[in-house]
Amino acid sequence: MADRVFIEGSLLEKFIAYTHVSDPRMLWEEEQKIREAEKISKFIENNPRQTTYSESEAFLAKKLYRGCVHPQTGEIIHPFFRRAAFLPVNIPIYAGMLLSPSTFPWIVCKCTFILLPHSNFS
Repeated sequence: MADRVFIEGSLLEKFIAYTHVSDPRMLWEEEQKIREAEKISKFIENNPRQTTYSESEAFLAKKLYRGCVHPQTGEIIHPFFRRAAFLPVNIPIYAGMLLSPSTFPWIVCKCTFILLPHSNFS
């Protein structure tokens, strides 16, 4: 089951995998915990019929690994640029844009220039 959630075939499966990776609770995970999840995830990939880890442990490890480690380089992604940071970082920016008086266009431009680079990098 843990492997099934991260097989990205149909649109629904991709959406579910995206929601798991976007979980804001993964934002401040420690490097040691991420590396341990990486080891578990790679062990499960190499040994699909293993019984060492329970299904929930395998799922959480794969979720943490997919959300915090760059898939091509293997480096840990800075918390500000993880997919999990999208909502916690962008909500204050959107609130600033919407609640600023419309007579100050420089505020809207400033918020837009803050928002666009972060949205492109996450």
